[in-house]
Parts: sequence; structure tokens; C-alpha cells
Amino acid sequence: MTTDELFTAFQNPGAAWRGKPFWAWNGRLDKAELLRQVHVMKEMGLGGFFMHSRVGLATEYLGDEWFECINACADEAEKLGMEAWLYDEDRWPSGSAGGLVTQNPEFRMRFLRCTLLPPTPSSQPWEAGVEVGGARIPPSDSPLSSLPPQGWEEGQGEEGIYFACELAADGLSYHSLRRVAPGSAVPPGFS
Repeated sequence: MTTDELFTAFQNPGAAWRGKPFWAWNGRLDKAELLRQVHVMKEMGLGGFFMHSRVGLATEYLGDEWFECINACADEAEKLGMEAWLYDEDRWPSGSAGGLVTQNPEFRMRFLRCTLLPPTPSSQPWEAGVEVGGARIPPSDSPLSSLPPQGWEEGQGEEGIYFACELAADGLSYHSLRRVAPGSAVPPGFS
């Protein structure tokens, strides 16, 4: 690209160089209203948008109506020379598809828990973990400064560090926020 071409492109940048907001889909989706909003974003000079499911979404995530709306907005964006992006998650946190993926424990996040144990522990500190290792720490050392190579054994008179690989709980999504105690007020946008 020559300097003149670059200067011309800078004065009227294409969709790739324009802003693309996270477009919060947080109610009952209406295709006509969504298409109207696509045109508003075009008039504002935006280069596209990220369709993003948010708290309050009343249309079934990944349902037929959801995909009809996604496709309609993507098709309209293409006609208008805009970029349509689909944010890869239902609400938050990422990676669970709104709890659909994490229903199966095999697909849940795992983490390593580290616990400092007293010199003579009576039992494993929790039941759910899968032990992956341990270490004895001489009392004179800082508990987490180094891990001697030998395994930790109960009753040796020194502090122990216990490691366990744990499975994250199911339901890591905002769907659980929809459960409201009987008689309490329901926040706007929740059912």
C-alpha cells in the first residue's frame, strides 16, 4: 500500500478498522428489532458487532429462534458491508456454554488445591480431590518456599503440604441467578 492509498484508507476506514461493540442480547429476541439495531450501528459508523448473550436473555440460548436471529443479523451485516461476530459463550464464565458443557463432569475445569497440614493430620483434608502428591517441610523453612522431593507421611513431626486435583462444581453460570426464593422480588429481566 502506498502512502497515498494508506492516507485515503485512513480517512474512510473499512469495516475491519472500525469499532465493533459487544452487543448485549438480554431480553426476548425479536428479529425485526435486531435488524433495526444493525442498521443503527451502521449509521453510527461502526464496522460490525459482537452478538453476546447476557443476563436477562429470555430466548433459549442455542435454540432454533436463537440461531434464526444470529443468521438474520449476520446476513444483514454482510449486505451492509459490516462484520458480524458471535461471542462464544452464554453470559459468563467462558467455557461452559451456559452450563450445557459442564453438565458432564468429564468436561469441567480442574484445579490444583494446595493445603498446609499440621504435623499429625488425622485424615485427608477433603474427600472430593484426587491426590497428586505431597511433601514434608522442615519447620525451619518457609512453608511454601521449596518442596523437598520426598513424599509426605503422616506423623513425622513436620508440617506437610497436600496437593489434590479437584473438579469444579457444576452450574458455573449465571443461570443459577434465576433461582429466587419464594415471595422475594424478581429482578428485572429474570424469570
